[in-house]
Amino acid sequence: MAYDSFLHIVMCTDSLSFPRPWHAAKETESPEYFFRFRSTYPYLLQTKLKNAFTSSEVQVTNLGQRASTIHLAHLKRLDLVSWFEPSVCILHHGIVDCWLRRTEANLQRCDVTQFEQYLVEILDARDKQAVKPPMIVIGIMPTTKAMLEKEPDQNLEVTKYNDCMRRVLDGRGIFLDVEKMFGAMNEEILHLDGHHLSRLGHKLYADELFNILQKVLK
Repeated sequence: MAYDSFLHIVMCTDSLSFPRPWHAAKETESPEYFFRFRSTYPYLLQTKLKNAFTSSEVQVTNLGQRASTIHLAHLKRLDLVSWFEPSVCILHHGIVDCWLRRTEANLQRCDVTQFEQYLVEILDARDKQAVKPPMIVIGIMPTTKAMLEKEPDQNLEVTKYNDCMRRVLDGRGIFLDVEKMFGAMNEEILHLDGHHLSRLGHKLYADELFNILQKVLK
């Protein structure tokens, strides 16, 4: 795709793209799980893009919010696909949506049927624009063995939501299938809590997004 001198990557995410500095007290014990903003994948991605596209102004804007479901992206869909003038959109939701919570009245904050509807409507909003930016959607990583001891069915839900995203995006967007690519490494890529990313996870996500963007923007 063609882009002008302003290369703008607009993202909407949950807390998986955010820093986790409150683990500072444990930095010596577990440095992989303590990181500030400059270790997050949006910042790493912006740095890689600036180094690669030196003739352009590069900006990565994150519209995300901690503990958010895809409902946030649905509410902000026109910001994401149009009003922030994106060159490319990145959507990263799903873990908050699919996580099983046995103590709550509803097991999931956004069931897969509603999740699919929101994703379709976000893509529909993009397709109504005069300029239709490419959409990259990041899948969900399978959780760790420790978390599966507490909730044995969680990874079945992860696969179900990933299958939904893959199906909806067929011919309409790019699916970054982290379950397929990194699932066997989940103990290293994920934080000790079983769903956020470790420093390695952030680095690998930035690398894969950069590889996709190089192809999309060439």
